[in-house]
Amino acid sequence: MSKKRGGLMIVDIKFMNGEAYLLKTHTLSLSNFEQQLANIEYDSVYKNYKVKDKAGVEKAHFPAVNIVFYRSIFESGTVLVPMQLVDEYFKYYKDTINVTNGNVYYLNKRYSYPAVVGRLLRTYPSLIRDYDFYLKLLESHSFEQVIYSCKMDLNGADITVRSKGKEYIISLFTDTDSAKYYKKQKNNVRHSYGTNEIQLPLLFNNATKCGDFFVYDDRHIEEIKEHIEKSNQ
Repeated sequence: MSKKRGGLMIVDIKFMNGEAYLLKTHTLSLSNFEQQLANIEYDSVYKNYKVKDKAGVEKAHFPAVNIVFYRSIFESGTVLVPMQLVDEYFKYYKDTINVTNGNVYYLNKRYSYPAVVGRLLRTYPSLIRDYDFYLKLLESHSFEQVIYSCKMDLNGADITVRSKGKEYIISLFTDTDSAKYYKKQKNNVRHSYGTNEIQLPLLFNNATKCGDFFVYDDRHIEEIKEHIEKSNQ
């Protein structure tokens, strides 16, 4: 079954166990994605929101931002620029987050708007990196399946690849003290995947750049393939 509606090629609509699924063809290529990245100004925008409020904003459990970012890619193949992501985030969660007079109100607590925006913008490069690497893994044709899921991401699995009948969790994070600390905390409160997890810390001093963003490259795909090969010996 396939039906084109609104520029989207709908492959399937499924209802299962109280949930509804819309499956559509997805034609965003790595080259098109990175063309968009090359035109996105991030550094000049983020510098205005570098303020951190560790006692409040950094420790607060705000709703997930990844679904807002990936929804745009799913619907139109468009990458939201930084402040578009911020605006769409507050629209998406307008029933639970209130923005008034330079403050953000969530669960009966008040936070500084610039501090919340800064936190969202610090997440933005990791969303970019994850999807860029998903496309690189997919277009490498080295794996039986390559999967990104917002729900799985929130449960601690950044990207999943399937090779030789086995699934491997690819953990993506920057090689910084704060990122490694967060990774450790994620494993403590969510999941530790043991031998099925492949950790890929990104070192900024020799990472590839695409516009304002550091991204993974073919070397990291080879690392994954080598890990899988060793695990099957």
